[in-house]
Amino acid sequence: MKEKINLVVLTITSFLLSCAISDRFSWDPIVNKEGEIIRKSEKEKIKIDDETLLNTKLVVFYDENYTTSWVIYPQYLVSFLESKGFKILNSHELKRWMELHVNKDTAYGSVCVMSMGIVPRNLIDPRNKKCILYKYLFAGGRVVWIGDYPLWVIGSEGGYTESFGDEIAWDILDISGGRLVDYETGAALTLTTPAKSASITEEGKKWGMNVIDNAHTFFYTINVTKTFSDVHPLYCCSWIKTYNFNYPNSGFIRYRSTLYDGRNNQLNEDVYRIATYEIIKEKEK
Repeated sequence: MKEKINLVVLTITSFLLSCAISDRFSWDPIVNKEGEIIRKSEKEKIKIDDETLLNTKLVVFYDENYTTSWVIYPQYLVSFLESKGFKILNSHELKRWMELHVNKDTAYGSVCVMSMGIVPRNLIDPRNKKCILYKYLFAGGRVVWIGDYPLWVIGSEGGYTESFGDEIAWDILDISGGRLVDYETGAALTLTTPAKSASITEEGKKWGMNVIDNAHTFFYTINVTKTFSDVHPLYCCSWIKTYNFNYPNSGFIRYRSTLYDGRNNQLNEDVYRIATYEIIKEKEK
């Protein structure tokens, strides 16, 4: 009996120790020469100095430590944007990049393409308008989002994810809509289900959108600033929402409301044109 109790205690202790080492939402183990698990500090994960980050206006988020959602072959898009002058940033570098531009009041005229369909949790901590993502948008920055419903999937290093549905997008971005449901019939959709084609608006054409959208997600037009594609006067698919009108054409851009295939160069060209549309170097006076 005593041996059984000792075995149970040992098992529980081992489990608790493993939990302490492998926190699901901050998992980033590095094994040193002695076989011990250590963790890198955030500073060690940033390989680009502050001056370079501050002088960089065009960036694309891509981090192999994260999974994707509704995006396949993102590396093709990333390579394409890199060839156009975008700098690739991991999640830690991206957060630092946003912080620097917010603190120095240089966010206006900068843009970040989120290439993976997920948001790193460090950008939305806390999960309200005090997070660095919203501060960057309000300071005049521009974010282009592809893939899944914005902020639906929160990513952590190690490929772990969590989701609060459309709650976080409403709390931070003030947008509302639906995912994987036919907005007329209420029938559930999958990414392989044919969806309604979304017409490109005149505004969308002006920004450089050429590829017809598909409405696997929709958003209420009343919540956005400009519509790039829609399926109904009340429902849009691609759009921009500006948070500070002192900075025209800044804010959050949703490009396409369906699966994004990075191998499709027409889509990549659209992203580039939209991301760089009338990028203004200085804040208007």
